Amino acid sequence: MPPVLYIPRRPCRRCARTRFMAKTLWTIALLVAVTATLPAQNRHGRFRPKAPDDNPISAKKVELGRFLFESPLLSRNRKIACATCHDPAAAFADGLPESRGIFETEVGRNSPTLWGVGLHPGFLGELPNPPRDSRARAKRAPILSLEERCLTPIENPIEMGNSISQVIRTLKAVDGLRQRFDEAFGKRGAGINGDRIGKAIAAFLRTAEVPDAPYRSFVEGNADALKDAELRGLQVFRTRGKCAKCHTGDYLSDGRIHRVTSLDGFRAQQGNRKQRGRLRELAAKRADQVKRDRGGRCDPLTPDKPKKGQSIVDVLAKRRQERPGQYGMGGISIQARGVQTPTLWDIANTAPYFRDGSVDDLETCVRQHIAELQVAGRPQSAGCGVTTTANPALAQIPRRLHPTYRSVTAIPKPRELNEDEMSDLLAFLGSLSVRR
Repeated sequence: MPPVLYIPRRPCRRCARTRFMAKTLWTIALLVAVTATLPAQNRHGRFRPKAPDDNPISAKKVELGRFLFESPLLSRNRKIACATCHDPAAAFADGLPESRGIFETEVGRNSPTLWGVGLHPGFLGELPNPPRDSRARAKRAPILSLEERCLTPIENPIEMGNSISQVIRTLKAVDGLRQRFDEAFGKRGAGINGDRIGKAIAAFLRTAEVPDAPYRSFVEGNADALKDAELRGLQVFRTRGKCAKCHTGDYLSDGRIHRVTSLDGFRAQQGNRKQRGRLRELAAKRADQVKRDRGGRCDPLTPDKPKKGQSIVDVLAKRRQERPGQYGMGGISIQARGVQTPTLWDIANTAPYFRDGSVDDLETCVRQHIAELQVAGRPQSAGCGVTTTANPALAQIPRRLHPTYRSVTAIPKPRELNEDEMSDLLAFLGSLSVRR
């Protein structure tokens, strides 16, 4: 039998042109769909957050904010700065599973990146009205401005453990700093106060724009910024994965709180066990400190003043709760009840993942998150966003540190993704970081 001669078929120019036009139209459609989801006021210069009228950005104010952000003078022991947990050289994170505060104890949360934090819907006043069943809770926990939020770690007993009044006294003792405040805010005589501290740090953080990643270039109008796999991944992100239900807008976050794991899930139970151990560790460390300070003082971890011969450990043991919670202090675990949607910008460089920092690999994180969302979407015995302040330690935390339940909402249930869809989705997530 004579060998068969294979003659390659000449490509049809019309078919090639049709495929090219189809790909171009699909890319444009994706670009239009993505742009349509962005807030109207941010579509022009969309990744540069607008400063509020009472806190315009200036070069001197940004430099002052950078100084305060990197200064350990804001913490009680003068060893912890904002940049300790949000290092600008490490994508405004610290790479630890859970950050550590003034007692060298885990605070119970993984530090999120601060890239583009000025675009957070809550700081822009774009969060919708709360659901009917959470209106009373929303009144107790109002949405904070970025200026107010910058002050809250200072007052958290296990983060910086300080007070605004003490910080002001400390900063006033620094030579020339009062003059820097007056020059930054253009008004002499006001000097250093809490309002100015928050505004200066917020001005600095608003300059931390999202990375110059391929997806940013794509949203800004460059249709060739994403590769074919990344475009397919964007389609999965928007459709079958249902990721865009929560990770949307300029900040890639809806700013809402969602219950992302079941109350009896492994990570929720593991988190509660770690928090119980953390509370015991904090109690022991605070007892040692109070003993060194001659004892008998009122301690920030408990509102009760120890009686003569009684230690802080005794007070906490008397009132201990079986479910410590947010900020590692008390109440039911916020990880199990609800977590505010984080941003996905620079996700490839901000491992470990999840609020407990339990996963180092992005693919493992995505697969586990999809599986947990499918389970968490089932009916639970307790509603999302319910907390308790029975623990005296939690009751002592300033109200501004309590989680914001302005819009606790249900979670989407993603579909099962095949291996090709998962590969494309991971490729798209990689486009949210700068190519290296």
